[in-house]
Amino acid sequence: MNKLLAALFAGAFAFTMASAMAQGDKTVTPTTPEEQAKMKADREAAKAAKGKMTAEEKKAARKASSAEKQKQEKEMEKGGEQTKTPTTPEEQAKMKADRAAAKAEKSKMTAEEKKAAKKASSAEKQKQEKEMEKGQKAQ
Repeated sequence: MNKLLAALFAGAFAFTMASAMAQGDKTVTPTTPEEQAKMKADREAAKAAKGKMTAEEKKAARKASSAEKQKQEKEMEKGGEQTKTPTTPEEQAKMKADRAAAKAEKSKMTAEEKKAAKKASSAEKQKQEKEMEKGQKAQ
């Protein structure tokens, strides 16, 4: 009975610690009076500007806001805010040459070699997906 009770307490402790760690650090840094005054002035200016808008301008602002939100949602669906760095013409030429070389090499392969390469590529892709899942769970 004592072992059961000890196990129950240990499980409850582990559960509460896990949930506390999952919540993360949510400390809020206090804003200074200057920052508060600036934020209040900005808010008042925005209210005044919105009050001066015509009905058509308000409708256009809502439409623009909606479009921006949809754009952000699409970016999140694609994988968050991961952006590619623009490539230079030299990098593009090198990538094009690499693709052409890979295509030429693939055309020389036998059916068995193609099958083995496809299997290896699939295994590598699955490995990368598992690593990404682990990374997301860790966050």
